[in-house]
Amino acid sequence: MNFKEILLVSLFQFSTTFALNCSELKDIFTKEYGLTFKEYMVSIPNYRLFGEEKVFGEETFCTENSDGEITNLDLCFNQEFSPEIIFDIPTLETLKFSFCKLSSLPDKFDNLPNLRKLDIEYTNLSSVPESIFTLKNLENLSFVVNGITSIPDKFDTLPNLKELVLTENEIGTFPDSLFSVKGLEKLDLRYCEIASLNDKLEKIDTFTNLKTLIISGNEYDTLPNAVFKLSNLEDLELHSTKLSSIPDNFIAFPNLKILYINANGLDAVPESIFDLSNLEQLNIGNFNVTSIPDKFNDLPKLKYVSIYRSAITSIPDSLNTLEDLEVVSITDNEDLDAVVLTNPKLVECNYYGSKSVCKPKDNVVCGNSFSLCNDASEPLEPLTDANDTNDEQDEVQKSHVKIINDKETSDEEKKINDEESEVENEKDDNEVPIETVKELKISEDGRCGKDFGVCREGFCCSILGWCGNSETHCKISKGCQSEFGHCIKDAEKYEEENISKDGRCGEGFGRCGKGTCCSRLGWCGTSDAYCGTGCQSKYGQCK
Repeated sequence: MNFKEILLVSLFQFSTTFALNCSELKDIFTKEYGLTFKEYMVSIPNYRLFGEEKVFGEETFCTENSDGEITNLDLCFNQEFSPEIIFDIPTLETLKFSFCKLSSLPDKFDNLPNLRKLDIEYTNLSSVPESIFTLKNLENLSFVVNGITSIPDKFDTLPNLKELVLTENEIGTFPDSLFSVKGLEKLDLRYCEIASLNDKLEKIDTFTNLKTLIISGNEYDTLPNAVFKLSNLEDLELHSTKLSSIPDNFIAFPNLKILYINANGLDAVPESIFDLSNLEQLNIGNFNVTSIPDKFNDLPKLKYVSIYRSAITSIPDSLNTLEDLEVVSITDNEDLDAVVLTNPKLVECNYYGSKSVCKPKDNVVCGNSFSLCNDASEPLEPLTDANDTNDEQDEVQKSHVKIINDKETSDEEKKINDEESEVENEKDDNEVPIETVKELKISEDGRCGKDFGVCREGFCCSILGWCGNSETHCKISKGCQSEFGHCIKDAEKYEEENISKDGRCGEGFGRCGKGTCCSRLGWCGTSDAYCGTGCQSKYGQCK
């Protein structure tokens, strides 16, 4: 370290009047603290499909105002360092610690009187510094996925607070002083293990300016009437709770744009949902229902809908009337005979886990790879859940060699292999076709093997017993089980045959056909939404 750098560090540590610019601060972080700055950006998806992504990297590390004073710091290095130096920058307005290896922070936030936004996300922080509650100008406070078990009940000292996010912290109790913050616009308490939330919700109408309320993943079993007095709400998320019923009074939210009430114990879809003419996102999955009101034409602005894990047998016709619908996820409905939607703006459609899937006509916007719905063409059965496929692929890389060496073949399996080998001798050397085994049924849940059945035609049974058509599933060198599915010997043949059969693409699903693009979310298509930003060139054509 040269004399200038030593002087800068020394002055910064012992004086709050010596100002640094971003370039000088970066030098100190790099040479004094040993931090590294990546040239590329790291993208972290939002919780929901819609909404902005958080982007971290060198470009957002530090910004200055017109006077050359540091106003914003985004410290997301995933490294260990002492942040003491930061608390001598009184001009700071925004401070983010994300994906940093921090177990504690200096209790010196009173040195940052101009701070308006504080994000401490995905760290090992276990306690909240009390000096945070001296920040009179603080507007946004976020603690996401830390190890916090309690939080000071001093929110009455933060009169300008507008957003509070405490996602996935086991805080246990609800801070009563929060009700004194009259200007609160966003409250996110998802997965905070708040057992006594029922009583606290009785007072929630105190927040007359509230626009976003997220209280998912907590153990409350009733929704008080006070919630329905929040007439300015735009985002309401109540999923994964112990609710067994919800008051059918959603008409009280004329401005609501986002509604997530999935994964509760509800046995009916509240009809008043269809009074929400401004609704853009709706998740009503995991309901104990056999039908859904055919009133989606009353939701003209709907862009995203998810209906999963229910007992429905058909898709409401009115969904096809939505001109702005972009994403539909209708999955894990085992009794559903799905006819793909034909909305003009669809860019993503997902129907896996349905009884059958077909398309009503050729050249549909999304799902064009499915068979036509007619007597001459039997609908394709969908693939298994993508999560199952991805999970087992991760395991394959670690375990397939050992399993191949250790695997014992039962007498029954030997008999099947002997029968199959006679057929293989007559086939192309590059392929190992599936032999029809009467004793084994077609797999219904994506599992394959002696106890589960064979994969449907054209799909391979991986070494861990899952159907798919990725290289991990299909190559014999990866442990593909030819007695329960299709297998391929060489990479060239794999590329030739690994074409998506249901419109999905990517690892575990295959490539799109000639002239077709694989979108960032893994669906085949030809529009700019598929072929532009995020297009996966490994699995299809890109612009």
